Amino acid sequence: MPGGSGYQSAKLAVLRFTQFISVESPGIVAYGIHPGGVVTDLAKAMGEKNMHLLIDQPELAADSLVWLTSERREWLNGRYISVTWDMEELLQKRKKIEEQDLLRVSMAVGTA
Repeated sequence: MPGGSGYQSAKLAVLRFTQFISVESPGIVAYGIHPGGVVTDLAKAMGEKNMHLLIDQPELAADSLVWLTSERREWLNGRYISVTWDMEELLQKRKKIEEQDLLRVSMAVGTA
């Protein structure tokens, strides 16, 4: 996506940093959050091509963050969470997320 290199690279770094915080800072719960597709100045600067995807409202992120912080959700510590997901459905997938260590950024390098 033209114009997104700065944001996307920084977002990837933040997601990895969130994982480091979860391991290196006992007692702190950290989440990597995708705030949804909201029309912002940054989004406008990336051009019209993907503007049709920006259908979310800032209140969606606020509601999701209230849910996330209404109790300590240690099982989500260091994980990526999109505010566009149904949080109750996410809760129902807890066992699978923990067992398969999902919602984390990683790089798999294989050999041919």
